[in-house]
Amino acid sequence: MARKKSISDDELIHLFEQYLISQCSCDLSLVKIPRFGDYVRNHGYQNVADTTIRRNKRFLSLIHISEPTRL
Repeated sequence: MARKKSISDDELIHLFEQYLISQCSCDLSLVKIPRFGDYVRNHGYQNVADTTIRRNKRFLSLIHISEPTRL
């Protein structure tokens, strides 16, 4: 039996949109997963690890960064 997700895909996307506007001035090149992970944890999701964010397919399809090593 699979574990329950620590954050839903929709909530992660919503937080990312807020983060992109408030922290990155809508510039995807400024996005860093560790910083976004800190943002998520500071907004009530303490159990969400950076690896959880990196492995989220909906999140990855949203950002489409040409250099995946930057994450």
